[in-house]
Amino acid sequence: MGRLSTLSTLASPILLCFTIATATTAQAASERMVINYRGTDTAVPKVVPDTLGVGSNANGMLDANCFVADIFDLQSGELLGTAEDCLSAIAAGTDTESGSGEQLVGTTVFNLADGRLVVQGLTSVQAVNWPTQNGDVVFTHITGANSPNDAVLRGEGEFASTGVYASASARVRLSGQVDLSQLSEGQITFDCIFVVDVDAGADMMAVSGQRYDATQGEIFWPRNPEFSEYAVYRDGVLHATSNGTSFYESVLDGGVSYQYRVEAVTDEGGVTIGSVTIPGQAGPGSN
Repeated sequence: MGRLSTLSTLASPILLCFTIATATTAQAASERMVINYRGTDTAVPKVVPDTLGVGSNANGMLDANCFVADIFDLQSGELLGTAEDCLSAIAAGTDTESGSGEQLVGTTVFNLADGRLVVQGLTSVQAVNWPTQNGDVVFTHITGANSPNDAVLRGEGEFASTGVYASASARVRLSGQVDLSQLSEGQITFDCIFVVDVDAGADMMAVSGQRYDATQGEIFWPRNPEFSEYAVYRDGVLHATSNGTSFYESVLDGGVSYQYRVEAVTDEGGVTIGSVTIPGQAGPGSN
């Protein structure tokens, strides 16, 4: 496979592209988004949890190379945020089940308005058989994956899902194209489509929170097209207003927990969205 075999020389190679999607509108606690992950980035080595148990490290971790790119709604073209894809090489060439290509674990962190969704899954990479080009980029390989089961990573720190995704489950399907011609320089160009069916259950309709460290925390609530402004109460006192779906704190007191209530602001008064308490140390909030 030529260039593909060099992928293993990176701590972990190619991208697992995801799209966030929800089942149907009848399922109020589900969401479907189709996300286009595209861009070029140079690898940053990291270590990720091996929740799938496919690695050889006794400590249950995987070496990975991580790449950051923008994510867009595939249909509207709206910029949704960024995603970091951390790629771990498992097998290549004749060591794979097909005898060719590469087997990878993709750990993908989607930074979205409603919180952070982290997924992990198995993916395959193969060289293209026909010339594949989009604009000025000539892609050398194709990649794909399908997770029949829950793909959400139950990690910690930067690999913990937060906001409305803190207790979510998700199934993921990937198809993508990548340019590995600059892989020797640690650089990959991605153009991938992810379809992720997220089911957050009742948590999708509630307020959630995350304490990041001694002084930083954040609360999240779901999108609702009926409301454009929200009032955030902290320990029973109006603390801030927001036009978004989250509120970030940077000057919290260490060891002190805080109770938040979010209300939608309307002409008739406040409509309670929900409440959450974030702990005095790093960790998820509780309702």
